Amino acid sequence: MDTDLIFAAVCAGTVLVTALYLILRGRSLGNLLSASLTGPAALFILERFSEPLSLDVPLNAFNICGSAVLGVPYTIILVLL
Repeated sequence: MDTDLIFAAVCAGTVLVTALYLILRGRSLGNLLSASLTGPAALFILERFSEPLSLDVPLNAFNICGSAVLGVPYTIILVLL
């Protein structure tokens, strides 16, 4: 198997588990949608303005998937680490 296919499968599985968790907790899928939009938006803004702040935030597939699934808290963790 190709590593890109494995990565895509893991990302899809993570999104599915997160969606099931939200449904079982009685939350709407709008919460998942808002997290999957605000997380990457915060990551892109951070990447755009990271040089003046002396931060090194790589914009790779792992970080985009992490911010899409976990939202803004993932982006905050990237800044702190």
